[in-house]
Amino acid sequence: MRILTSDLYIYCDDLIQEANELYEIAKYKELYKTDLNYIETMNKYINSYDKFKEKQIKQYITDLKDYIK
Repeated sequence: MRILTSDLYIYCDDLIQEANELYEIAKYKELYKTDLNYIETMNKYINSYDKFKEKQIKQYITDLKDYIK
């Protein structure tokens, strides 16, 4: 099995900061309970660790942007 670059755990302080800013906006939108639970859980998760899979944090940011629309 090949490990892709997007599967590696990386330091992503800039992405965490962007996600936190988007989270602050998204949490005040009218979201379904499951969506709100998802963004709250992910926010706690990304603020508890310093390394993440790049594709995972980028997907979370994409999701937050969709919730804000």
